[in-house]
Amino acid sequence: MSNRLSLFALLSAIALAFSGCMQTLPTGNNDGVPPLDGDDAQDTTGDDATGDDTTGDDATGDDTTGDDATGDDPTGDDPTGDDTTGDDTTDGSRPGGDPPPHGDDDDDGNDPSDGTTPTGPCNDDSFEDNDDLATATIFSGDPITNLVSCPDDDDWYAIDMNENESLMLDLTFLDDDGDIDVQFQDATGATLMSGSSASDNENVNITATTAGAYYVRVHLFADAGVDVGNPYSIAVSEPPTCPSDSFETNQTEANAAAISVGAYPSLNVCEMDEDWYAIDAAAGQSIAVMLNFLHAEGDVDATLYTPTGGWAVSGTSVTDNEELGPYTVTEAGVHTLRVRLYSDNGSSIGNSYDLDVTVN
Repeated sequence: MSNRLSLFALLSAIALAFSGCMQTLPTGNNDGVPPLDGDDAQDTTGDDATGDDTTGDDATGDDTTGDDATGDDPTGDDPTGDDTTGDDTTDGSRPGGDPPPHGDDDDDGNDPSDGTTPTGPCNDDSFEDNDDLATATIFSGDPITNLVSCPDDDDWYAIDMNENESLMLDLTFLDDDGDIDVQFQDATGATLMSGSSASDNENVNITATTAGAYYVRVHLFADAGVDVGNPYSIAVSEPPTCPSDSFETNQTEANAAAISVGAYPSLNVCEMDEDWYAIDAAAGQSIAVMLNFLHAEGDVDATLYTPTGGWAVSGTSVTDNEELGPYTVTEAGVHTLRVRLYSDNGSSIGNSYDLDVTVN
């Protein structure tokens, strides 16, 4: 009898222990105990239906920081290949990536040259050697094409101009193949105007102060693309005519139009056609100038100079209108007001403005 009681107690104890270990598993919770029944709630950040990882994954695999549908890598990838920093199909012309030089690179994106400076010889043009001012190619006026700007090898062109003649210089090229800059210089080598943007092409408007030879320097600031050097073309033409107003020709300080106190409406200024005015004032008086215009049509700036040519006051904002002064006169005499179009933003040539002058 005692043996039966002992056996019954032992079986009861085992049954009790076993029932304490049995628990109902939550639905959709991968706890490492087969069978797996969907996404788990036991990892760091959550997962999808196919596996368990540290930071999350997609439907195709398991990695450290996430991936796309085509592979597994440290930082993610696109549908066309696997690399360190990501890539694309370049121009999309071939599924799976384009062949060199357009294929899959592993450096810093997807430009044809892989972000490096091209090496090798530069196939220069037929106008060499025009490498300095003394050997400049004479520019006849007709456009010149099939030119090449090479590293450390400037191209120079000479243009004969009349006094006060204005020209528009256009340099055409692709900046992706190299950043070309241009300078317009006089016979002494002084730079009068330059174009140094970081985009395709350069456009410079130039005016000759005296008759004679002027020079254009073409300089490859930074090479890029596949081949060494960058092809370009150059053309010179007469600029569009600036609309005239009642004070023309007052485009130089020497020809400044004399004005007194009052309002002067419907004036015009262009990038290559400044306006100059002469304002007489006695010492102790004050000069105030107001220019009303729409900045969207062009950025108009103005500067007032003293009778001896010193700076008095300026207005150079990037909004509508400019207000100068009041400026207290310290030198009696004729002050000059320069109005210029810093940039032509509108659809028409130049910008119109109203001028109001007060002297008290």
